[in-house]
Amino acid sequence: MRPGPFALALLLPSLALLSACDTTADGPQTVTYRGVEVEAVGGTELEVDGGRLVVSGVEEAGDGVGFWKNYDRVALEVTPFELQAGQRFGTSVRDADDGFIASIESRGRTDGSHDIVFDLADRFGVQSVTLQYLLGSEIIYELGVPVGGQLKVRAETSGGTGNGKSNSTRVIRDGGRYVVGQDYSGDDPLAGGASGGQAEKGNCPYALVTLPGVTDGVVRVCVDLVQVVVESDALPQEIRGVAVTGQGLGSFAITTLEVDGPSTDGTDVQG
Repeated sequence: MRPGPFALALLLPSLALLSACDTTADGPQTVTYRGVEVEAVGGTELEVDGGRLVVSGVEEAGDGVGFWKNYDRVALEVTPFELQAGQRFGTSVRDADDGFIASIESRGRTDGSHDIVFDLADRFGVQSVTLQYLLGSEIIYELGVPVGGQLKVRAETSGGTGNGKSNSTRVIRDGGRYVVGQDYSGDDPLAGGASGGQAEKGNCPYALVTLPGVTDGVVRVCVDLVQVVVESDALPQEIRGVAVTGQGLGSFAITTLEVDGPSTDGTDVQG
């Protein structure tokens, strides 16, 4: 992985592991992992094990974990895994009333690849978003994509179809600018050296992405990050937090976690 800013940076310094569990009959399970309170979402169970936060019971859509504070940034890595048909993994941002704002999600396909799908609630009136494909912190391809539609509850656009192992996900907020992204592992068995230009399977160790709606020129690129940038003054300044969820995975293990932003008492939070 490359060091970089979700303003999206992922490589973390060694942190002392802080863990605590709190399960009650009246509410979801919570744990403290690397100094950050994490809540079970859906039917999941959480366990801190050897420096990892293991999320098990990830079966139904929406099962996962929640980071319920008004964070400006949430970035985490998971043990890399390949999505199978019917499996999903991604992240979503919820408003103060727990309403959906935006998400990015990888969805497994029957051919062994997966679709990268971005959702945005249409109530904000956003007409277009920017899709960015990065390799080593460099944007190698960028395109604007229209979203919205009177008959849609959410505006949805595909970020392309990619191979590679899901490795991390992140959200960054800066005023009316939201960035959501999916990252990929450098140890994928696609092998060989990475190239940001026209790419073929066999020389891309990250994600080999077929660009949406492109038929001429470069149509497949090797990337280690796909992100969506949304800019609108209508986007909420205050949020409930961020959820990282899956479907049909059984379990996934978080290996690094970093958050920052204003806490409820006005002080900065970093985990």
